Amino acid sequence: MKTKIITATLLCATMALTSQVQAQDTYRDWLGISDDWNVATNWQNGIIPSGPDATARIYNSTTSSDPVAFNTVLKAGPAASLKNVWIGNSNDAAEAGNLTVESGASLTTTDNFILENNSVLTSSGAISVVNANGMIVRDSSSVTLKSGSTLNKLTLQNNSTATLESGSSVTTISNLANSSQLTLSTTYTGDLTANNSSVLNVNGTLNGNFGIGSDAMQSIGATGVVNGNVEVSTGDQITIAGEISGGQFSVNGTGMAVIESTADIKSDSAESWIYNTAAVTWNVGADGSVGTLRTNRSESSLDAYDGEWRYDVTAVDMIVNLDDFASGALSLQLVSGIQNESTWANNVTFMKNGSDVTSDFSWDGAGTGAFTGAVIPEPSSLVLLGLSAAAFILLRRKK
Repeated sequence: MKTKIITATLLCATMALTSQVQAQDTYRDWLGISDDWNVATNWQNGIIPSGPDATARIYNSTTSSDPVAFNTVLKAGPAASLKNVWIGNSNDAAEAGNLTVESGASLTTTDNFILENNSVLTSSGAISVVNANGMIVRDSSSVTLKSGSTLNKLTLQNNSTATLESGSSVTTISNLANSSQLTLSTTYTGDLTANNSSVLNVNGTLNGNFGIGSDAMQSIGATGVVNGNVEVSTGDQITIAGEISGGQFSVNGTGMAVIESTADIKSDSAESWIYNTAAVTWNVGADGSVGTLRTNRSESSLDAYDGEWRYDVTAVDMIVNLDDFASGALSLQLVSGIQNESTWANNVTFMKNGSDVTSDFSWDGAGTGAFTGAVIPEPSSLVLLGLSAAAFILLRRKK
């Protein structure tokens, strides 16, 4: 009987010890002997993290090849599946990690995938995070998704940065928060809002609404397209060099919009507004081109985009910036039409290198929001021209 009791006791102790070891073994720290994820000696205890209880911790620690461990590279091969991936040490802000997922590689986590403390992820492969938050990027970390890469969900926080290159794919992107920054150079379908001083740069295609809940300058680049609403309201700022189509565009409250010469803005809404104390600046191109605000508001033909914008006479900060245009005659259509057009026209100011040159331009009064005029070369340019002419005459006389 004693033998059985002792045996049972030893068995229980062994099971408890085994369970404890297994619990400890679920966490695998990156040692960085080389760069290959799939080489066992690169991981703590010589075991590659894998399975429903495994967590990969990637950062420079005292057990790795400090001060710079090899970056971690998941190469094409067997799919990697585990519970968590932590890049960067949450207990030490000085310890960052660097993970590259190569083309053809696949990485799945059933719980967390977190980057923090200036960590870096570059992916050309497939990443799937099976929890509500998806991949969380925070604390000045950055993510670059290259062509061919896929990700199911991305959440940006705390000064983080994400660059989604052309040909990459993300199914869901959470609204930006806490001074994060997203540069979208691919196609994304869904609404996006930049909050808490965050920045959204659209250089690809956004099939959804562009929301602004941030006091930072937002942008739609020259190659950017937004098929949805862009509402610039109190404290909002945006620079538009690309296209807005298929939704409402409005500038109201104390919102500010900078319209580059390449902009193509078509508002599909009865709420096409320039209202309250809004500010709009048109930057004229070196070739004399200008981006036109067009709307189909109150028009029977929705494809004509020659309707009138709603205009509040308190919106007086309308500026045409001529700094990039050297000199010559100009004909500029700023809007497709606008309420109270004569009042609006009187509130448009033409500026050249800090000088008010409004007197050189006149509103055509035709209901098309157009002005004609000319930019005269600056006096310094005229002086140089005169000196050049005088020098030419002297040379001729000497001959």
